[in-house]
Amino acid sequence: MTLYRFLYTTFRGIMSKIVFPTKVKRRYDVFPEGPVILCCNHLSAADVILLIATCPRQLRFMAKKELFSVPVLGWLIRTMGAFPVDRGGGNVGALKKGTQLLGDGEVVGIFPQGTRCRDVDPRSTAGKLHGGMALMAQRTHATILPVSIETKGYHIRGFKRITLTYGEPVSYEDYASTLEESGREGLTRRFFETICDMADESRHERENKKRKKKQVNEG
Repeated sequence: MTLYRFLYTTFRGIMSKIVFPTKVKRRYDVFPEGPVILCCNHLSAADVILLIATCPRQLRFMAKKELFSVPVLGWLIRTMGAFPVDRGGGNVGALKKGTQLLGDGEVVGIFPQGTRCRDVDPRSTAGKLHGGMALMAQRTHATILPVSIETKGYHIRGFKRITLTYGEPVSYEDYASTLEESGREGLTRRFFETICDMADESRHERENKKRKKKQVNEG
């Protein structure tokens, strides 16, 4: 067993089942092969852990460079697939690295919001999206897989239920027209709207269950 696989198994068991109990919904039959961009909303530092614990393939992701100098943590995130991004000096190097990894057929996770947006509906941040995901997609023709993370109040807390929804994979052939017609900004907006829709569906489902439970108790 590789070190990554050992850590993956440990994280999956401890983090997604105990510390952050996660309900996972998958809207695909088979996880796509080849280069894949996981495009997800960003609520907390735990998001990366949840994605690692639920992604069937090894996930590579960006992390601010300061974390790599932290004892133990730096080693851990590097082992789990992270690569550094200098948020103060631009993210050209990180985008180049992400593009390279996709060119090698790997899975790269990216948050279009660029930073954590806790306690707010993702839709309220749609005007401040970053175009890194669309740029990498344009250069590599990777499959894009939208993922939503939803929880009460959009605030992740330990031992509180989280719903993580993997949407339907979209191939380059199916999003190329969006790039041609609306450019990278339009492509980013398209997938972020999909993420928001999935989060809304999850929230409505949770609220309906709560409402029905209340009706049963009152009855």
